[in-house]
Amino acid sequence: MAISTDSITTRVADALGFLSEHGFRYFKSYQHFRRKDDSGFSYITINVTTANRAAYSLAFYVGTRGDPLETSIRQIRSDTNKLDHYSRSVSNYTVNVGPNSSNWDHPVWGNWSLLSDADVDSAIPQTSAFIRDTMLPFANANTTVENVRTTLLDTPGKTINPMPHQQILAADVLNGDLERLDADYAFLDERHKKWIERLRLDLKQFYTLSRTAMTESGV
Repeated sequence: MAISTDSITTRVADALGFLSEHGFRYFKSYQHFRRKDDSGFSYITINVTTANRAAYSLAFYVGTRGDPLETSIRQIRSDTNKLDHYSRSVSNYTVNVGPNSSNWDHPVWGNWSLLSDADVDSAIPQTSAFIRDTMLPFANANTTVENVRTTLLDTPGKTINPMPHQQILAADVLNGDLERLDADYAFLDERHKKWIERLRLDLKQFYTLSRTAMTESGV
């Protein structure tokens, strides 16, 4: 039988049913497993792509949404957009995870090329072990504001956050630590000297807005 995006996604979702034991529920419309955490959500999204409906690629997006953190970012930026199930505080795309990665230790790459049912059969046990052993612990480790900050500061290579400074500095605002905010900004400013100008400007502006928010609150 010919494979398709839907058939692959369905088979992978069925194989990951064990995630229900960890508090996750599958939402077909989002093609993701979702778990309600104490202050947000964890997500494991099945990502099946194809350019020609003959060769398929399977990977996963894994991340968390910390509601206090994302709400703080919006308040700092005077952003009225509401949180949704695409909002992430930390996120990983598993094509970057594998045996030769400098940031991960897993025996196979988190990206599977599929041409047939037989390929899907071979991939299923690997994907289950991959999610259980490597990506579920990543989600579990990033369900608090402070843990997200630590991940983005200490192991940024494990994430694909486009603007990690926002989560880091917003965590400082939530912690009420002006000294740490200044130190984190100085560190990020040095680390990201080679960022494109647009990101460098956002870093500076977000720091300024964060500092204003803290001083106005009396910190």
